[in-house]
Amino acid sequence: MAQNRGAWGYFAGSRDLLKEEDILKERYYVAVQTFLTEKWRTNTSEAVKWFKHRKVIVINPETGQSVVAVVADSGPATWTGKQYGCSPEAIHYLGLAHGSRRGAVLMFFVDDPENKVPLGPLSG
Repeated sequence: MAQNRGAWGYFAGSRDLLKEEDILKERYYVAVQTFLTEKWRTNTSEAVKWFKHRKVIVINPETGQSVVAVVADSGPATWTGKQYGCSPEAIHYLGLAHGSRRGAVLMFFVDDPENKVPLGPLSG
């Protein structure tokens, strides 16, 4: 787990403003290297608007375990040798919570303008 909050700050401005949706985002999030995209280099503010809390489906291709999460951070840095990161809950539901906690994943963006796709583990 990272020592600091994500690139886009806290999920809510204060404890008083914290909603159930924010709690679920904190529970099921990923960090992806958004800063490596062309859009990030040419128009960072538009890239942030597009990526910030965008839903993704993350799949462990070895086991088929999957989770719906939000993009909550831009990272990890390239020098770490890692290409993504995720919350402890996401790691658990992807079956990556044991051993080195490393493994390949497939990640797909979710088009959910009406917010109908719930965050959390997928079954079936």
